[in-house]
This record gives sequence, structure tokens and C-alpha cells, in this order.
Amino acid sequence: DALPISEWKGTAKLAVIGKDLGGAKMGMNLDVEYKQKSEITVKPKINFEIDGQYNVGLALKTDTKTVSETLAQIVYKPADSKDSFYWFRADLTRGLAMVGCDQQLKDGINHSFEGVFGWKDFKGIQGQPVAVRSGVEYELSDDTSIGASGCY
Repeated sequence: DALPISEWKGTAKLAVIGKDLGGAKMGMNLDVEYKQKSEITVKPKINFEIDGQYNVGLALKTDTKTVSETLAQIVYKPADSKDSFYWFRADLTRGLAMVGCDQQLKDGINHSFEGVFGWKDFKGIQGQPVAVRSGVEYELSDDTSIGASGCY
């Protein structure tokens, strides 16, 4: 005997790639979720790569009536420094702006740092609306690596 299904959902996904838009590239994903109670969730994401060095992206989440999440980012990956990239991100829903970098200093040594500023209810260093996130990873040998991360 089959058990009754109390909840179900269906998901549709669409991916679009534009490989040459006048020197830029575009990637877009659209996820649509439909639940049995006629609840619809739409999650569009779009990213443009410009000149092989810059990425500009936006991600949303909506129930088709109100937007419940808004995330934006700009990423810079210098053409002359393939082992480093820098970013500015904004989580407009939670009221956070972040700026950071990720660098491979040499083979086996990676560092990543991010500064966070909050303009809503965010509490960071000593209750202030700022924080620092960091992470490091070191390959000590082919068989051993160590990593650490923190938020201050």
C-alpha cells in the first residue's frame, strides 16, 4: 500500500548562456518552484563577465508578489594576476555590504579576507556594525594541508 503524499513540489530550471554579447559574456539561471498549496518561488540569477576581468551579478528570490532576497556583486580578477580576485558584495535583504580579496600567494598558500559593514541589525566587532572574515589554507605536503577561518 502506498502512503499518502502530504506535501509535494515541482521545480523547473532554465539556464541561458550568452558567449559573445559585444565583448561580454552572460549567464542566467532561473529556478521556479511550485508547491501543492499554489506557493510559487522564483529565483533568478544573472551574471555578466566583461573583458575577462570583471563580473557583475544579481540574484533575487521572490514569491511573485514581493522580493524576499536581493544579492548583488562585482568581482575583479586582474588579467595580469590570475591567482587573485577582489570583490564587493551587497546583501540588501540583511543590510550587509562586503568587500574582500582572495589571493594565492604561491603554490600551496591561499589567503582570503573580507570586511563586512551592516546598516540594519548587524553586530560585529564589539557590537559595532563592522566585522572581518578571514580564511587561510596551506598545503604542507602532498598528503597534509591545514586551514583556518574566523569572523572577528
